[in-house]
Amino acid sequence: MWFDGEFIEDAQARVSPLSHSLHYGGAVYEGIRFYEFPHNFWRSVFRLQDHINRLLVSAQVMDMESPYGAEELCEAVLESVKKSDLQAGYIRPAIFRGEGIGLMSPGIPVHTMIAVLPWAQGPDSISLATSKMIRLHPRSTSIGAKVAGHYVNSYLAAAEAKKSGANDALLLDYEDNVAETSIANVFFVKGETIFTPKTENIFPGITRDTILYLCHGEERDVSLQEAKEADAMFVTGTACEVLPVARLDDKVFDTENPLVRKIRAFFGHVVDSSCPVNKPWLSTLEPTSWASKLINPAKGANR
Repeated sequence: MWFDGEFIEDAQARVSPLSHSLHYGGAVYEGIRFYEFPHNFWRSVFRLQDHINRLLVSAQVMDMESPYGAEELCEAVLESVKKSDLQAGYIRPAIFRGEGIGLMSPGIPVHTMIAVLPWAQGPDSISLATSKMIRLHPRSTSIGAKVAGHYVNSYLAAAEAKKSGANDALLLDYEDNVAETSIANVFFVKGETIFTPKTENIFPGITRDTILYLCHGEERDVSLQEAKEADAMFVTGTACEVLPVARLDDKVFDTENPLVRKIRAFFGHVVDSSCPVNKPWLSTLEPTSWASKLINPAKGANR
């Protein structure tokens, strides 16, 4: 783990039980994926600069000033991935306040950390239940900032959905239009048209932005009725990538929709460099030490 500019063992990381961010939910963070190239064992961190830029903007929203700039944090992420010796996985950078009680107490230290974790493949599709809760009102917070406290709304909605037998919740916005799930953006397919809720009342994800660029989807208000009249539905996010929705309440969707399958495949080829795009989205790294041995076995080694 990288913590305040130094690499330490995870067990050495110490956060006070009186951490301001623990009590008031003011931490900001990102979720970033890195992938293995299928043809040569090299690796790439997907849209690293965009994630780090958003992390720093979120910190500014919460009046936290990290001593580390975007370039330094990007370098720390890449070095963290190198030290992990993982060919693919998940990266969690975060900025948070340390010890200090009192909502507006001055002088509370700000910490920055980066963790690299293995990542397991998720399900092939999910089911959603429309939540009784609405998404955060855009005038109640800075909805485009990735703040830990925002996820109380997500947790409560997801917990409600799981009790009903669904995998996750679909939240509507304050105008009763479709917003997003607890942790992912949503897209719909009708014929050859791809559309997604506009950004005003949602957290606009980086994977969502990627899909819009690749597929030229429409951004507009989407009613719940229109959502259920779609041919297919899928969610997007760093963790789930592009994931079909099998069911929304009592509506069953085609998880094998040809257009959704093409989008999933296209996205997969973009992140592993099989299908390059004219965007600086991939930060490449050499193979791990053990993968390098597979590529260049020692001379004279046993066959």
